Amino acid sequence: MLDILLRRPSAARLPEEALAPLRAMGGLWREEGGGRVLELAADAEGATLTTSMGPAPLVLAEQVPGDGDWAAPQMALPPLALLAQAGEGLHAARWGRAARFVPARPDAHVADPRGRYRARDVALDAEVTGDAGALRIALASPYGVCRARLVACDGDLFRAVPDAGDLHGRWLISPWNSAWLFSLWVRPGGFVLNSDQSANLMFDRM
Repeated sequence: MLDILLRRPSAARLPEEALAPLRAMGGLWREEGGGRVLELAADAEGATLTTSMGPAPLVLAEQVPGDGDWAAPQMALPPLALLAQAGEGLHAARWGRAARFVPARPDAHVADPRGRYRARDVALDAEVTGDAGALRIALASPYGVCRARLVACDGDLFRAVPDAGDLHGRWLISPWNSAWLFSLWVRPGGFVLNSDQSANLMFDRM
């Protein structure tokens, strides 16, 4: 596994046997029992993976006999490898830690995340406001405030979509031109924030 993760992906085009399951698995995926989000798209020309860092083409990372073809974004921080297996979901490995991803359910009953929160381990406060379908989050630090829209992608999971007019606040979270800045996983008494730069930041309701 470490050989896969630490190897710089080549520009090798994905073989058809690797592309075929990816084409059938396009869409939004969430970590099973967790709050990370991936978006997968594939066609006859190739496959693209989108994370909070933005989109990147998938290239061949490793061919493992009996295990299938591992693919990796051509550019990714941290290193990420994917294995798509029809009927078994999407498997992702990052820094040697593997997780299974399952299809997100955007039509599921959505939890209500509105309220004020404080991070346990970093100097961050958050406030979620708005009406159902038009939720917004303000994430405040000593360096400024980032404002974003919250878009539900599962019953207890949201993506923070950047405000076009909040360029300064957006850059406080991510310097990339990404489709979303982070995910927000609603938990009892708070939420968990995840992005490609931050993992499992716990926020408690105030």
